Amino acid sequence: MKLTNFRFFLDTNHINYKKDHLLKYETYFKMGGSVHSFVVPNTIDELINIINYLRKDDLEFKIIGFTTNVYFIDEFEYSVIISTKNLTSLQISNNEIKVECGYSLQDFVRVTLLERSTGYEGLEGIPGSIGGALVMNAGAYGYTISNHIVNVTCLTPEQNVIVLDKNACEFNHRSSILKKNKDWIILSAVFRLIPARQSDIANNIEMFHIARHTYQEYTYPNLGSMFSVKDDFYLEFLNKNRIYYFICYILKIIYKNPFTKFMMRKNPNNKIFNKLIYTYLLPKKVTHTYSSKSMNILVNNGTSDTNQILDYLSLVKNNLNTTTPIENEVIISPIINGDSKTKNIIDLIESKGLLS
Repeated sequence: MKLTNFRFFLDTNHINYKKDHLLKYETYFKMGGSVHSFVVPNTIDELINIINYLRKDDLEFKIIGFTTNVYFIDEFEYSVIISTKNLTSLQISNNEIKVECGYSLQDFVRVTLLERSTGYEGLEGIPGSIGGALVMNAGAYGYTISNHIVNVTCLTPEQNVIVLDKNACEFNHRSSILKKNKDWIILSAVFRLIPARQSDIANNIEMFHIARHTYQEYTYPNLGSMFSVKDDFYLEFLNKNRIYYFICYILKIIYKNPFTKFMMRKNPNNKIFNKLIYTYLLPKKVTHTYSSKSMNILVNNGTSDTNQILDYLSLVKNNLNTTTPIENEVIISPIINGDSKTKNIIDLIESKGLLS
């Protein structure tokens, strides 16, 4: 009844949404079940009104951006999903950029290039929205999205709109207060423009773009790195076994030197290191398809099911340091169906410690 009333609220307020929408082809990983109401607000005010209604009526919901770091489960029927993809307003004044939560991070990098602002080049190629990037403090090549941030505007669970300065956001490696307080909703953010030569900025973007394609999967649907490893994924994975660690270290010298990288520049991959880990894991069975670029990247080639994905996530997690944060979020809420199959999947996710 509550969900029916929610649809009436959306219709009455002329808010854009889809009924009984299949998430599978809406998501970046191309997986996910159906959702009762897939809501796409066109303004920040609409977003606030929607959230306030849902909270007042005690209805659970999930806010998504580009879904580049989230797994939706095929077997689940979700209740309310709110997409920020239409919240893309951007304003520039007084050497600052104010941008809404749904704006594309890759487009944002291009805007800073046109404005001759440095400090954002390392975000090149990172898929996702501004909101999602802020939650996990996304970054690469020594850059993070929080480097030159001024403030973030959020909606609190008490329905108050507040402005957090950089220090209040508690940005850390792949973390922030916005990740810890999941009930805080990012509405927009303000960034500082740092003047620099446009040609230097463009050269950095091009360099990072090329570098990213050497180690990131771009053929099959994927969510990038599953776990945020600060140094080398393969060495950390094999750290518990001295023999395999030493073999990996030698292979790094052979295959990751400048000459070898140049010779393999048209087809960069980590197949030799993937094979080493695969051998190390025997007789354990690896049932999910991983990228030739890295075993830290799951790919969806249309053959793996939910259990295989969860098993692989758990397998990698158990071989990394316990402090290594998971970057990909497994979405188990909000759901409607509560049958035994759904409960078993949720129990499996929780038992494997895969909730970020």
